[in-house]
Amino acid sequence: YLEIYNEQVFDLGADRAKRELKYNSKLDAFYVDGLQERVAKGAAELNTVRSQGEAAKKMGVSNLNEHSSRSHSVCRVVLRDADGAELGRLDLVDLAGSEWAADREQHSAERQREGAEINTSLMTLKACMRSAMAEGPGGEAATRLPYRQHALTKLLKDSFTGAEARTVLLATLSPS
Repeated sequence: YLEIYNEQVFDLGADRAKRELKYNSKLDAFYVDGLQERVAKGAAELNTVRSQGEAAKKMGVSNLNEHSSRSHSVCRVVLRDADGAELGRLDLVDLAGSEWAADREQHSAERQREGAEINTSLMTLKACMRSAMAEGPGGEAATRLPYRQHALTKLLKDSFTGAEARTVLLATLSPS
């Protein structure tokens, strides 16, 4: 379970340590060096890991929300067989909400930087999703995916490019 705050990756495990995002050229994949992998043998244990991670996330106050997430989090659930081989993976992503430019005057310089970072990451995610959904002739992606523009989309690259990947978006919207 990890958090991406201002383009930096943090382990939401017991120590909440800053981790480095690295690239493995042999696997053509990004990974978080030193991220703590925890084994959950059932729904209750997985829920405990999720709850601990949620409690450790960076939160702040915004004009619309007293408990506003200031970061994105990714809880990666990997299903393995008895020999440890990966059978499948589920990435549960909680995105920070977009920031309104009209609210800038009421925020500190740090909060303004957070807002700009959040908006940049959301726009990159949107561009990746649009590119992945647009198919050219033969079923390949119509355009290059801009996933290298942000840590979040680097980590989720397989969600856009994997032949076996399925992506579902669930949104919670406030009536205000």
